[in-house]
Amino acid sequence: MFDLLNGRITVFTGFGKGSGKTTLFGAAVNEAQRAGPVGIFTIGFDGASGKSPIIQVKPKDILITTVPLARAADASLDIIEALPGRSAIGRLCLARSVRAGSAALVGPEHFGQLASVIDLIRQKNLVNSILIDGAVGRVTHVSALPDSQFLYCAQADAANFRRVAENIELISALSNLPLDADGYRTDITDGKLHIEGPLTAPMLETIPKEITQISIETFSDCFLDAATFKRASRHLTISLRRHIPLLGFVIALRNVKREIFLDTVPSASSRIIFNPFEIEAA
Repeated sequence: MFDLLNGRITVFTGFGKGSGKTTLFGAAVNEAQRAGPVGIFTIGFDGASGKSPIIQVKPKDILITTVPLARAADASLDIIEALPGRSAIGRLCLARSVRAGSAALVGPEHFGQLASVIDLIRQKNLVNSILIDGAVGRVTHVSALPDSQFLYCAQADAANFRRVAENIELISALSNLPLDADGYRTDITDGKLHIEGPLTAPMLETIPKEITQISIETFSDCFLDAATFKRASRHLTISLRRHIPLLGFVIALRNVKREIFLDTVPSASSRIIFNPFEIEAA
């Protein structure tokens, strides 16, 4: 799996806290560093505790942190430039590691700022791969980062595994939606609706009956729950104007047997990767 991260922008997202996302992210950073410098980023920080993710960096890795945290890091960091705006814990900056060690990641408040930083370091060819510790419980940020791919992490136990499975089946179905053959053309209206922005349940109720096809930007623009999406798919062909590759679902099980969980995700079972840190059922 880690070979698929080489030379790419990869976002790690997940289903709620305890999904295993941060553990997998740290392991992926370690593997990616073997191939060369890595751009290591996060989205936001834990505002409740005021803590930022701590990551092990190697020389020439690039990260976003704050000026105070860069100075306090165990690693030696060279501040490349200060970034516009401030976080709750200081002025944001783009930094390069000079000496290996630990450093705190801080994400910018807006996805557009992170996208601009990524574009800058790619233009200057500063890193080999870019890994992003994404937000918990959301996938909308994946579409804000051009040319990205993503991994989805979840922890399932005896109490929640059916709800987790339903969520995984939905994301798998959305990522498999066909590309819109007409792309960004809006002049084609015969039986087709070109939607800008999110597709919501109230919006579905306003779509004329003669419409048989709808086009959305990316899978993350679908704000329908699993049941509503299934109903809509019976009479509408939903297509995407931009595809975002899904590498797979990394699942940690607690007291749930693998075969039982796989039975609940029939359409996504080929994409399931079981987390080695899971706790198997007795």
